[in-house]
Amino acid sequence: MIYFDNAAATPMAPEVLAVLSVSFKEDFANPSAAHELGKNLFKRIEKARQDFLIWMDAVEEYHFTFTSSATESNNTIIKGLGLKADDAIFYFKGDHPSIVAPIHHLHGNFTQAFHEKCKLAVFTHINGQSGQLKDVVKLSKEIKEKNPNCWVHIDGVQGFAKYPLCLNQSTIDSYSLSSHKIRGPKGVAGLYIKKGKKISPLLEGGGQEHGRRASTQPAPLIFSFALAAELAFKRLQENHLRVLALNEYFKAKLLAVVPNVILPFADAGPYILTFIIPKLPSDVMLRHLQQNDVFMSSSSACSSKIKGFNETFSALGIAQKYHKNVFRISFGEQNNQGEVDQFFNYFKVHYKNLERLLR
Repeated sequence: MIYFDNAAATPMAPEVLAVLSVSFKEDFANPSAAHELGKNLFKRIEKARQDFLIWMDAVEEYHFTFTSSATESNNTIIKGLGLKADDAIFYFKGDHPSIVAPIHHLHGNFTQAFHEKCKLAVFTHINGQSGQLKDVVKLSKEIKEKNPNCWVHIDGVQGFAKYPLCLNQSTIDSYSLSSHKIRGPKGVAGLYIKKGKKISPLLEGGGQEHGRRASTQPAPLIFSFALAAELAFKRLQENHLRVLALNEYFKAKLLAVVPNVILPFADAGPYILTFIIPKLPSDVMLRHLQQNDVFMSSSSACSSKIKGFNETFSALGIAQKYHKNVFRISFGEQNNQGEVDQFFNYFKVHYKNLERLLR
């Protein structure tokens, strides 16, 4: 199998899978229980929480909360601020649906241009479709200079443990992340919130997560998530250089096969490569490649059901006539050059056949 859809979900690292398997067998107790089994799990969860704060240089200024998904983390911020219908919210229509949908649900005063009355500003660290990187620390600082009371939230799902970022001394109020984007298990994620900031929890009940998110903590998932993050931070620079070389190698092969290919995002980072092949429907090519056990995508998994006009593509500047011709390759640390070579062995055959039919 060749898997180039890592922006949607990554395969679990072998070390992480091993920890998860053992933990599911042994760590079955409730971390809130008063007995020693529960107390021990609670202590280990608190150790994992501290590790996340250390990795992002956030020990002094932030709380870290374990959630079930980045979608939950984003919704917690957007819905937990108590925004009113006439409160101005600054965001980008090309952001992930877990940002765009809850903002629209609020029926707020949405704006694509920041102004001093905005109560919330949302930025994406790495756009999941284009791969473009934002200097979120700089952007947050600029926002706070214009309006110190505006809450700045960062969707860090595609950037966490791939690009260095220190939260301490930044003006960022909250930052969301997800386990299954860094070779951890699904079902667990996280949310950094600046100390002193008030937000209503999305889930209320037993007061877990220091009152910020009620629900019994899934200890095996948390421990596996923490290991995945530890490994990712240790290999951050190494992975970046290797994926950068792989991205360049892929583009060179692509241009040799499809001279008229369009690369719309020249400033994208190495992990995500979006390209357009005019007149070639991406869904048709994806189905052909699947016959060879080759998997890629055309858009984010949460937008994959959209047919015809795609608002995210439009917001990113992709002309509507190309919305059916968009392809997205997203690399992971487990990918290699041999997979790229094999990918193009299959791709060239399907491309020539489809090009002949379309012509």
